Amino acid sequence: MMTGETRGLMFAALHEYDDKNHRCEVIKQGGLAVYEDKNPQSKKIGVLPEGANLEILEIHGQRINFRNTDFPSSGWISSYVAGRRTIKIKGWFRWHMRENVVSSMGQKIGQMKEVDDPFQMLLDYDARNYLMTAGIVSPEEWRREKYLDGLVSPHSYSLLSVREVGGLRMVCLRNPWGKGEGKEWLGGWKDGAQEWKAHPEVAEALEVDFKADGIFWLEWEDFQFLMKGFYVYPKEMPTKRGSFESEAANKPLPKPATRSDVPEAPRKKAEDVPKRETEKVEKPVRPSPKADDEPTWNEKHQCNQTWC
Repeated sequence: MMTGETRGLMFAALHEYDDKNHRCEVIKQGGLAVYEDKNPQSKKIGVLPEGANLEILEIHGQRINFRNTDFPSSGWISSYVAGRRTIKIKGWFRWHMRENVVSSMGQKIGQMKEVDDPFQMLLDYDARNYLMTAGIVSPEEWRREKYLDGLVSPHSYSLLSVREVGGLRMVCLRNPWGKGEGKEWLGGWKDGAQEWKAHPEVAEALEVDFKADGIFWLEWEDFQFLMKGFYVYPKEMPTKRGSFESEAANKPLPKPATRSDVPEAPRKKAEDVPKRETEKVEKPVRPSPKADDEPTWNEKHQCNQTWC
């Protein structure tokens, strides 16, 4: 509504949140704790060894209900612990896209179709400076719950940048809540993380500054796990997304003019004013529609208001 763009592209990932036939493998070193309920404070009933293969039964945010042939044969695990992924999905993520069109006549929902490489599409959208967002979906009763990894669920994030550097696929997001502690990702590639120190060329290419401004980077694989999908509005914006400290923003505002700065025009005397200027001019009045007027379709404005 703010940009006038009528098209919206919605991308959704079909992964462990949707496809209950997917299997996963435990990749956490030292094993993964199993709990009897989806509540993280529930009783711990065992530990799954690294390499264990599981069948996914139910998903609640980052909590997964599984079935296993060995002990423990069932229970709940966390797909992320302290911001680190604990499981690996067997098979590929499958992304779908649909185009929705909004007009004064309502919204037209497009058909879902599978896309091969949404990351490459994001690179193109990023180069075109389109508006993009991403979001996390979870049960409504978990609304505004903060995980230990710094993310909020359910919640929307601005998608500021998409880059591929040194074989790494990276996505930059921003929590719209802005500055302050606890509003950024606390997992891999968080501000000041070891990954940046191990790959200084990546930090230089992405121009990271580690400010507490709500901005953080995710690897593409983590993005697919954590974000339910993303949304693109194909509108080329006049300023770069996330450029909060651009040269234009730092330029001082012009000094407002004062009364002494504005030259005053000499006042006219009454005898100098022509008679026609002193006469009161009646403005034409637009006639009101009659009671029996029928609304007609206005092709220009795409509405049915007779007097639009």
